[in-house]
Formats: sequence, structure tokens, C-alpha cells
Amino acid sequence: EGEEAARRRLREQTGEQDIGTLPSLDYQLGIVHFKQRRFADALAAYERAVAGYEQSHAGKSGTVALALQAIAELYAALGQLDQAAEFYNQALAVEEKINPLSTWVGNLCMDLAKLRRKQGRLDESADLWKRAIERWGQNFGGQHISIVQALAHQGEIRFTQRRFDESRSLLLEALAMVQELTGDHDLDLLSTLTNLVEVDRAERRWKDAQPRLERAIAIHERLNLPDKLPQAKLLNLLVEAHGELQQWDAAESAALRCLAVLESSLGRDHTEVAAAMATLATVYQHTGQLDSALTLAQRAREIFERNLPNHPELAEYLLHQAAILRTLGQLDKAATLERRARAIQKKALPGKPRL
Repeated sequence: EGEEAARRRLREQTGEQDIGTLPSLDYQLGIVHFKQRRFADALAAYERAVAGYEQSHAGKSGTVALALQAIAELYAALGQLDQAAEFYNQALAVEEKINPLSTWVGNLCMDLAKLRRKQGRLDESADLWKRAIERWGQNFGGQHISIVQALAHQGEIRFTQRRFDESRSLLLEALAMVQELTGDHDLDLLSTLTNLVEVDRAERRWKDAQPRLERAIAIHERLNLPDKLPQAKLLNLLVEAHGELQQWDAAESAALRCLAVLESSLGRDHTEVAAAMATLATVYQHTGQLDSALTLAQRAREIFERNLPNHPELAEYLLHQAAILRTLGQLDKAATLERRARAIQKKALPGKPRL
């Protein structure tokens, strides 16, 4: 209705003449200004709300924390993360003092944990996730989807820090809980399995990764998610797992499925399709199907070259095709492709030795 109209209506409804610092109105106005990206007006309104809440409730109401959280979110939206963290900490301190058993304490820990992760302060972020889990554990009886997500975030942080044992332990705890809560039909389960696969891959524990990949792919197919690219990525990882385990027939099957998904999603003339073709060609090299490998490597190179004719990565496609030609004894053709690859590499790294 506009600020003055809103104040006039409140005067009529409440009989109060001094509506200028009425906290609820200022808080709602702050939300409106924020949505309209009028950030200075939003900040002023939120600050009036904080002052009003503190005056009317002597600082003993969770509404003070609510307004402080809103200011934190505003600063975060502006990219001023240090200021945002300051107000999140203020909101958390107020809420813990007034209502330490509130689920909102966990929510504020979550918001601040996400912020600290953006700042690269990973240990602080992990500690805040731990606090959120402890709070929610008491609120929800030890099991809740929010706890699953918090455990997953902790696991991702430890993975980033290359603390793989801790990451695996946290993700396995999340996996057990999400299975108990949702069965086998949930996106959080899919996400947790995918994160565990990344830990397996980092530690080259392919025997652990393989069944998790197969299960994650099956969930993708069962849920029939509209975005097929994550499914293709999982299939590509499954090719890698089977290859590392020398299971080349299974690797071929997974590579064909990956290629089919990408062609269906992106069309046949896409660089991701070229990469999948190159992967399948590599599998065929290992199984001795060299003619098929050469056909696919050439198609992959042509697709990539059509899309990105001046890209340095084209050299890899040329060298891949050349390697198959050499195995087949077609040395002159291989040498021609290798000269092209060297020219591309030299142009990409002028004056530097080719690695």
C-alpha cells in the first residue's frame, strides 16, 4: 500500500498515533524494500525494527534476532560477508540467550555455516554445522532430514580439506539416516551417494564406488529427473570404476549408456558428446576393437573441432586418434595428426617446452 498508507491503516486499527517506530511495520517494510532491491531503505527499516523490538521487549524477544538475521541476509546479498557474519553472530547470541532450545538456533548456525564456507573459513563452518546438528538432534529426536543435510555439508567440507576418513564417516552417517527416513526414493539419498563416490574416487576405492554408482544411477532413472547431465556424469564415473577394476565389458556397457543419455539431452554435435565418444573409444582400445575405437575417436575429434576449432584441448583429441592409428600401423596419418597437435600446443604455450 505504500509506507504512509500502511502507517495510516495501523493508526486506525490500533489507535496508536506514533507509528513511526512500530517494529512489525518496519520489519515488513524492510522485506518489501529488500525484494525490490532497495537495499539502503531495507537496511534503515530493519534497523528501526531492531531498535523498536529492543525498546518494546527490553531485548527479551526472538523478534530482535529475527530483525538482526534480516540485516545479516541483506549484507550477504550485497557480498559484504564480514558484516553479514557480525549480524548473524548477534542474532545467534540473542536467540541462544532468550530461547536456547529453539530450532531457530540450529537455523542460524546453518546460515552462518554457509557464510563461513563462502569465506573459506572451513573449520568454523564445520563447527557451526556440528552445533546445528546438536540443536536439531534435541529438537527432532536425533533423526531429521535437516540433520542429514548438515552431515553432508560437514562431509563436503572435510573432503575439500582432504580429510577423507572424516568425510567418509560423516557421509556414511548421513546415508544411514536418510535411508531410515526416506527409503530409496530421495534426492538427499542421491546426493549423499554421489558425495561418497567422490571420496571413494579420491582414495581410489573403486570396489566401494562401483555399487554406490550403480545405486545412484538406478535412483536417477527411477525418479526420471528432467536434468539428465548428472546421470551422465555418474555413468562416466562408472566407466572409470569398471576400467580401474579391469571390467571392460561392463565399462563398455556404461560408456554406451552415457553416450546415449548425452546425445538425447544435448544432441549429437556437442562437446560433451565428443568427450563421451572419446571415452568409449578408449574402452574399445582396451578390448581390442581398434577399428571401432578409431571411428569413434575420429568422430569425437570432428565434433570437438567443429564447435571449438581453436581450443587447446583439440590437441588431446588429435593425439588420441593418432595413438590408435599408430597401433593400427597407419604411421603417416598418425604423424600428420601429431604435427597438428604440436602446433596447437605450441600456440597455447608460446615459448614454453611442451609437457
